[in-house]
Formats: sequence, C-alpha cells, structure tokens
Amino acid sequence: MILNIKDRIILLQLLPTQGSLSEMVDIMDLAKKIKLDDDTKKLISYIEDKNGNISWDIDKDPNIEVELTSEITNILKKVISDLDKEKKITAQMLDLALKISKL
Repeated sequence: MILNIKDRIILLQLLPTQGSLSEMVDIMDLAKKIKLDDDTKKLISYIEDKNGNISWDIDKDPNIEVELTSEITNILKKVISDLDKEKKITAQMLDLALKISKL
C-alpha cells in the first residue's frame, strides 16, 4: 500500500493500542515502518506547534510503499469497519479509509 505523510500520521493514530500478543507484534512492526523519522521530518519541513497542530511541505512528501501481511490487513480493515459502524470516519481520514477498505 502506498502511503503519504498524511496517511502515515493518521494510520499511527488509528492503530489499536491493545490486542493479542501476535496482533500487537504485527501492529508494532507496522508502526516502526510508517513512523516519521528525523530525516523524513527534516526533508518535509515537519513542524508541530505547541497545540499539537502539524504541518509540512506537501510538495516534498516522500510516499512510501508498505507491504502488509494478511494479519495486518485484517486488523486495519476491522478498525475501519468499526469506525464506519460507529459513524466516526472523518473527512481527514476518508482517503486512507477508502484505501484500506479496498485491500
């Protein structure tokens, strides 16, 4: 799956914080792959203000391709399905939710 910076930030927020041992290992592996390291933050001129608002230069967005295991795919689809059932899909996460639902 191709992820841009916005997708990566939102996905990190959507990842479950609890689950079975094997699920949490898979989730932590994905989190390590998609987190923004210092080099990426510098490249995109990443700024987080004192209120937690984040901005970056979208013209410098280095999309990454992340290989998802079937286990992670199932976890992500469940997250999106649960948010959808609860009517909690936001405009900011819509593109990512659509990408995940099409996996």
